[in-house]
Amino acid sequence: MYGYMTAAFGATAWVEDKYKIRECNEFSEFLYNTGVAKHKAALSSAEHKYSIMEAMMVSIASEIWNDREYNFIAQYIEDKLLTLNPSLKTNTQSLRNAKG
Repeated sequence: MYGYMTAAFGATAWVEDKYKIRECNEFSEFLYNTGVAKHKAALSSAEHKYSIMEAMMVSIASEIWNDREYNFIAQYIEDKLLTLNPSLKTNTQSLRNAKG
């Protein structure tokens, strides 16, 4: 998804190593390990049920994190879209769709 977003903003260089943030990559790896990789318990076992709960709670925390990131960048999206396509300024519905 990040690659598509950077392409949409004409900023494909953002995926280069020099822009990667170690803590973000570690968080992504943690989410994968917590939600997917380390859960191999038998179905319906206590361990399996606990792993589902743990993965759900981490997913909720991740979504809260993502929402904060989106709200930060959202303040810049409209200006960027209008710079790329000034005709959106005269069509409220098209601008709303582009922001979505």
